[in-house]
Amino acid sequence: MTAHKNRKRLVRERASRTGESYTAALRHLLPPAAARDRDGADGNRLPAECRPVLALYQRALDELLPGRVEGLYLTGPAAFGEFDVRDDRLNIVAVAATSLSDAELAACDAAHQRVREERATPPLAGLYLTREQLQGPPRAAGPVMAWQDGRLAAAEIAGFPVSRVNPVEWAILASRGITVRGPAPSALGVYQDRDELAAWTLANLDTFWRRIARQVRAMPPRAAAAYEARHAAWMVLRPSRLHYTIATGRLTSRPGGGAYAIASLPARWHPLVGDALAIHHQRAARFSDPSTSAVQAAIADFIDFVIADARETAEDISTHGL
Repeated sequence: MTAHKNRKRLVRERASRTGESYTAALRHLLPPAAARDRDGADGNRLPAECRPVLALYQRALDELLPGRVEGLYLTGPAAFGEFDVRDDRLNIVAVAATSLSDAELAACDAAHQRVREERATPPLAGLYLTREQLQGPPRAAGPVMAWQDGRLAAAEIAGFPVSRVNPVEWAILASRGITVRGPAPSALGVYQDRDELAAWTLANLDTFWRRIARQVRAMPPRAAAAYEARHAAWMVLRPSRLHYTIATGRLTSRPGGGAYAIASLPARWHPLVGDALAIHHQRAARFSDPSTSAVQAAIADFIDFVIADARETAEDISTHGL
């Protein structure tokens, strides 16, 4: 029996013996560094590279839509202290007391266009919601307008992979959101449901990430060789953080997901995850294995393993309790 399977058995046995939930028992059996909430306080800072864009956006809003946006929050990578200006959008959630009219939405669109013309990077991705929408499940939010990729349009509800109207976005806002203006996220009464968060995360793994694994496996060698290491590392760390969410009901950063994977997944994956963490932290420029095709296969195999193991973990939790 592998150490991984043995750990799962010990978690089940402890839960049965103590009456603890599966996730509570898991925390006791993980190493201390992995059992801690990996989110950390450093996510609660406004990234310096984001300040000019946010200032410009707020000035445009105050001119074109005075008094209507009562709360403005950062989610996404910035909320976890890992914003990368080379790759990431600046995810904002704008909150109004009541739904915005067509004319007001046109003003939001004009504000975004002004920001885009005057300061194109980092790009903004805006989500416009009311408190009432945030206080209910995302699937019941109704029409939600979102700005992304140069246009303001209705967002798909709980879609994959681009829509932000989903339980993860609600959870990030509630637990990690950075306040730009307005009350703290804790005062918004954001809807939270562990089962919905786990179900969405599993579905995201089973759709988006399964498709990514197939694409990585089928990528032509020349294209794979030209792929940037930090993007390949993302394909290791992101699924790891989703596994963490399913196992614990909490959110974590990309490096937090990597630390969790090393603490809780089988040892055969540790070199791959360790390389991904080193690349993420800019301690290494590439994966250790010099064979591009071997790294491709390892990443695809790892994603497939995480998908299968996350589902098994969810079944354990369903059987033994949260």
